[in-house]
Amino acid sequence: MLTMETSGPLRTITIANPTKANALGMEDFGDLADLLAEIGSDAAAACVVVRGSGKHFSAGIDLDLLRGLGATPSPETIGMLQRGFLALATLEIPTIAAIDGACIGAGLELALACDVRIGTRWVRCSLPEVRFGIVADLGGLSLLPEVVGTHRALALALGAGELDANEARAYGILDDVVADDAELARRVDAVAAQFLAAPTEAQRATKRLVIAARRTRMEAELAQAALANVQLMRARSSSSEPPTGA
Repeated sequence: MLTMETSGPLRTITIANPTKANALGMEDFGDLADLLAEIGSDAAAACVVVRGSGKHFSAGIDLDLLRGLGATPSPETIGMLQRGFLALATLEIPTIAAIDGACIGAGLELALACDVRIGTRWVRCSLPEVRFGIVADLGGLSLLPEVVGTHRALALALGAGELDANEARAYGILDDVVADDAELARRVDAVAAQFLAAPTEAQRATKRLVIAARRTRMEAELAQAALANVQLMRARSSSSEPPTGA
């Protein structure tokens, strides 16, 4: 489940599935979209922090969800999963990802949708979808080149390698690396305070200008990614060959 805490103009969204390293289930995708719709319509909201409970940000999609989708999900089903990620990437107020431990697959795509990413030295980042014969379809293939450049984005997405915290910072995925979760909380609070000290309407106007092109591009690319995965999964289900990575 996802929870939201309100503290004045600050909204903190927490992924609360620590027994599965905060893997995202179907309920979480719906909660994310609903919470961001609520925040987007709340004039009092001025900054959002996204974090995981326990020792991990998110290990990605819960395997139970993947099994529940079946061998051939529809583009519309995948589109439902994408809604919250698009909403976060195009939210008109500042967003911060507070990252510890695993930041993998959908977890990394969630972090990439935030404006600022701060992590502990224990962070591990990867986008391993190709290993399972699919593409990253929650916005990562749109946002990763924007954050790290096309060359590095392809190296990570095609090779499915894993980055430690220092490597993630060198790539540009992390803006700052801190020693532990206590320092992470202090650093995130400090960055949020800087955002909250600036006029919100000016920030909203700034983000609207920056994300206008992103929204149009992401909407098209998310639809293409959903279709690509439907085609890949249908081809795999009709083949007698084992899936990639099996």
